[in-house]
Amino acid sequence: MNQLLEAREKISNFFDNSENCQRYFFADENSDDYAAYYTAMYLMQDTCDALYLHRKKGFDKSVLGYIEFWGIMQAIIIQQDSIKKLYKVVTGNTLARIDNSAWEQLRSMRNLCAGHAINKGQDGKQHRTFMGRDFISYECIKCETWNQSAMNTQFHKFKLSELLENYEIEARGVLDKILTDMIKRGQGIQ
Repeated sequence: MNQLLEAREKISNFFDNSENCQRYFFADENSDDYAAYYTAMYLMQDTCDALYLHRKKGFDKSVLGYIEFWGIMQAIIIQQDSIKKLYKVVTGNTLARIDNSAWEQLRSMRNLCAGHAINKGQDGKQHRTFMGRDFISYECIKCETWNQSAMNTQFHKFKLSELLENYEIEARGVLDKILTDMIKRGQGIQ
């Protein structure tokens, strides 16, 4: 998460040194954009710090590992949503989805492991998902999905470390685009 923290810091430093950015965001009519900007920036920092520290520590081997997994997955979603909001506020555009990107794979993995939405798969049919505690590590996340209509169990395996590394590269590209857009718009947002 160091790449994301570095990119976030560049955006923050540019904002702090740009009169145009401050003039735009501090204007009463842009107060909601400013609230979105600073909330997204704080959430990105908090999630990056938490994900970085947990990655160094790894998952607890007891039942706590299960709770840690869901915390990690939720932190990733919060971070992604923060980046998307920051992108929207700065560029004025909605960040486009890129199918099969690590970004989307992480979201899909979270939803699959959670059985999201409860008892239903993307095809609207009954699915049940199970994840055992002893299948949780950055190198291997395993879950199984029971599909009632197909009468079978599917086994899924994810290498969370690899997905996070690829996601960080993709997210860094988005943050670089945000900074570039801020600079292009006349040393700030006008």
